Amino acid sequence: MKRAGYRNLCKLFSAAATKKGSLTSQSVRAVSISKPFHNYYNMGRQKYSLDDKHGSRAENADKFAERVEHFYTFKDKGSDVFESSNLSTVRGAAVHAAYGGLIFSQALCAAEKTVGEQFKPHATHSFFILNVDTRIPVEYRVRRLRDGRSFCTRTVEAVQNGKVAYCLQVSFHVNEPESVIHEAKMPQVAAPEDCPTNRDFAIFTLDQVKAGEVTVTEMQRQRLEFQATYDPDGDLFDIRCVDPGAYLGIAESSTSPGTICFWMKTQYPVPSEASERMHRYLLAFTSDSVQATSSYLPHLVNDFQVSMLFSLDHCVWFHQPIVKTDEWMLFESSSSKAKGSRGFTTGRLWSADGQLIMSVCQETLIRSNGSVSKL
Repeated sequence: MKRAGYRNLCKLFSAAATKKGSLTSQSVRAVSISKPFHNYYNMGRQKYSLDDKHGSRAENADKFAERVEHFYTFKDKGSDVFESSNLSTVRGAAVHAAYGGLIFSQALCAAEKTVGEQFKPHATHSFFILNVDTRIPVEYRVRRLRDGRSFCTRTVEAVQNGKVAYCLQVSFHVNEPESVIHEAKMPQVAAPEDCPTNRDFAIFTLDQVKAGEVTVTEMQRQRLEFQATYDPDGDLFDIRCVDPGAYLGIAESSTSPGTICFWMKTQYPVPSEASERMHRYLLAFTSDSVQATSSYLPHLVNDFQVSMLFSLDHCVWFHQPIVKTDEWMLFESSSSKAKGSRGFTTGRLWSADGQLIMSVCQETLIRSNGSVSKL
């Protein structure tokens, strides 16, 4: 779809949303997939509006709080070894591979259990080595490399079936008096309230395709159908792409190629009694939510199809120790290089008031069934 056609589609969506008040899964038709569409997505990444959840918001909020608590409640096996059996991020998922962001956040939680409250994580470096099977408990084995007055250093190995599946290096720092202060400015983008969910936008676009107002390729139609029928149950975060056309591969990016922005926050408020650390674990959880796809998104307009997508490493710098993950945050993800079946991405996360919270770097394995896309 050409950019001009996409702009017209956005205008149609805005007009329809204004007329109906809001477009949700309750106010648009259901979509049935006529042809299966297979793709590799990290578990729990696509987030939609809450209107199609079963039960009341209060009931869902209670379940959300209980689920989050279970993710970070471990069995202490002694000698700085912690075991977790809560590894599933999307209920009823057919693929038993744990979401990388959950493994990272649980490893960080295990490391924080060995340092005092005055120490805050500021830098992490990690490698995803093997898939973690959600059906088998994993052990997080912490090694204390250094305990200093200002810094502490830990390594964590996630071990399953006697093999190291993931390893993390993390440095902790006490708060110190300021010396130099500056930060990058947050991109100027549409407000989160003005950004449709992927599901709503996909359903609306398919309606326009059916009406003959919009033309898409077969691959684009399959991607739209996948998003339109995705089950949001079990998602922890509401993630809304500022440029859904680029995210779904039906239009080129409205900004620079390879750069895309997302608003994100938890689906429900984090309980007020939750610790500062819990918000940090949730931040770590979502840090891996959009990086992998960002490495090949610009190629979707060429109908590029992924056969394998796997995060190889993941590096995160926490710039602020105290965050509120149940308030809107803006994540900017950019891919500057892809070659040799690997894509490199960087990410920056801002609070709604423009404070840079976190920076991310990641390399991703991207394989296809023989197709090559070059920009």
